Amino acid sequence: MATIKKKRVRRKANGKPRNQKKEWMEFLKNERVHFIFGVLLAFIGIFMLLAIISFFFTGAADQSAVLNKSFWELIRDKTLEVQNWTGVGGAFIAEYMVNGWFG
Repeated sequence: MATIKKKRVRRKANGKPRNQKKEWMEFLKNERVHFIFGVLLAFIGIFMLLAIISFFFTGAADQSAVLNKSFWELIRDKTLEVQNWTGVGGAFIAEYMVNGWFG
């Protein structure tokens, strides 16, 4: 004979159900999360700055390699060599930002 299983509700030690949204908000308000997120954004910003600065010196050499290709095609192509200081990813980002966004 089959038995019916009861659905378990995750509860805290005091017996009340957990509030997932409240826990998520507490996680986002944590100072460590703010610090890690800030460091991550700083590294991304520095990477993009280096890519754009390098683009002004090496953009002409990299343009033919980067133009009309998707980001994933460039990343997967191991034989492609670019002059940008930040590599293939930086060459793509700089090309897209300078010529695509800023004109």
